Formats: sequence, structure tokens, C-alpha cells
Amino acid sequence: MLMPMLEAARQLSVTIPTVARLARLGWFAVESKPTAYSTVQTLRRTEIEAFRKRFVSAKELARLLPEAALIISVHGYLRKAGVTPAIAGGRRLQPLYDREIAERTIRDLLLIPTTARYRRYTVAEPELDHQAKQERLATGWFTSEEV
Repeated sequence: MLMPMLEAARQLSVTIPTVARLARLGWFAVESKPTAYSTVQTLRRTEIEAFRKRFVSAKELARLLPEAALIISVHGYLRKAGVTPAIAGGRRLQPLYDREIAERTIRDLLLIPTTARYRRYTVAEPELDHQAKQERLATGWFTSEEV
């Protein structure tokens, strides 16, 4: 089954120029699909899914975090931990990391261990909405020392 480049970019959480550059580098086979108005470049869905299982972008890693983390900070966390991109970024290519290594590193660096004072975030938990301070105090969000 074929997938347009726009949909492939959404699947991989990268920009369209990144997908085009990856296709030029030989990661994907590009096929032309005629439409009523023009010819659209399409990619094979199986190749995109296999690529997505192996590599991850910083934008997708930022979604794993409980807070709205900037993509730049994800790059910084990974760089400080010594993780290098599997596919180096450039002017028109976003860096892509090995999925297993990057996810493990982000979890190890940013998830706080469970103690009496802190709440542990897990990937399965939904993102927190902004509550009023009194509601947070009532639910035990802050400890009495932090207030």
C-alpha cells in the first residue's frame, strides 16, 4: 500500500523535507502515483512502519514526557547522556535517534523515582491539565515543604 509524503511525515513526526531527504539517501523507495491534477510521490507503508519501529525523532520523544518539553531540550538531554543520532541532522534533515536507546535514556533521565515527596510519571499517564493551586494542594500535588 502506498502513502503520500505528507502522511509519511506525520507518521514519523518529522518535516516533509526530512522525508524527501531520507528518500534521496535511499531509506525509502519513491513511487509516482498519478492523480487527477498532478503526479504525487508516494512511499511504501511497510517501509515507513519499519523505519518508525527502528528510529525516533525528538518531536516524538517529547510527546513521551509528561510536560510540554521543547524538542531542543530533548536533543540536549540526549547529547548530555552521550547518545548520538543514528541519522545525523543537517540543514534539511532532522536528526533521528535509535528508538530503543533514546527512549530508555529519556526515561532514565527525566522520570523521577517514586518517593513520598515526588510523584512518578509514566508514559501511560495522560498529560496533566493546568489546575488551580488550591486544587493541586487539595490533591497532594505539592508537599507542604514546597508551598
